[in-house]
Amino acid sequence: MSEDCHSKEGESFIALAIIFFIMFIVAAVTFSAYLFIDLTHISNIAGVHVTKNLLMAANSAKGELYNNSEKGITNWRIYTDKNNGFEIKYPSEYTLQKNEDGSEHLVTLKKSNLSPKGSDSLSSAIYVDIKNVGDNTSLKDELKEMGIEWNETWSQRDIGGRLGIRTGDVKDTDGREREVVIWQFGGKIFSLEEYHFNEDSSLDRDLFNKIVSEFKFI
Repeated sequence: MSEDCHSKEGESFIALAIIFFIMFIVAAVTFSAYLFIDLTHISNIAGVHVTKNLLMAANSAKGELYNNSEKGITNWRIYTDKNNGFEIKYPSEYTLQKNEDGSEHLVTLKKSNLSPKGSDSLSSAIYVDIKNVGDNTSLKDELKEMGIEWNETWSQRDIGGRLGIRTGDVKDTDGREREVVIWQFGGKIFSLEEYHFNEDSSLDRDLFNKIVSEFKFI
């Protein structure tokens, strides 16, 4: 009887060890896939698409997925820039490029219209930028430099933990439709700039509203 008990305990231990080993292998493979994707940027190469499920699984393994059921946010990714002191959350269908990737902006988020034929067009783009400015520079001056005429109804309010201005939908001097969220502090101008390119941009506007609501300085 005692031998049978010891035998069953031994079998249970072996079974648990095998289960944990398999879980470890799955986590290791998933994380390795993320590193390969992140380092080679294979998901951004024309004609090559890494499945959404693989990317989400990789981010989940790194603890970089965010959910907020009250706002209808599911499996968003998180990007934290400790050097510049901010955190931005964004939907998984956006691709992120950092300035070291050769982008002219600090961070660029792009969302594409997926075509059954494999040829994608740009749906929306969000640019994150920081600019050092002099003491005499104002938000009005900066917006003018960005091609946006000042609106006297704009006023500063708390956005992401600092006072800033949100323009709402405006057209710049080139006729392009966009929205800008802009802050000035510590001798710097910090901005989020969103362009939407579809005729019906209601979905992209809604996503940008959620991105702004989750944006924060750290």
